Amino acid sequence: MRVPASSYFAILPLLILPLTLPLLLLFLLLLLSEKLTDFLFPSFSTHSIILSIEVLLGDF
Repeated sequence: MRVPASSYFAILPLLILPLTLPLLLLFLLLLLSEKLTDFLFPSFSTHSIILSIEVLLGDF
């Protein structure tokens, strides 16, 4: 018994969706956690980099 090719194309999104959904959620979680750490701990972000550059330039 032959299965028409169109039925494979109907199943394909159902196979791809469960794979892409966790990856999308993981990406959003990483993005949110980065924003949260910047908000909660600003000293770990660009602030500390700018301070270290000022200290290095002050030595010259």
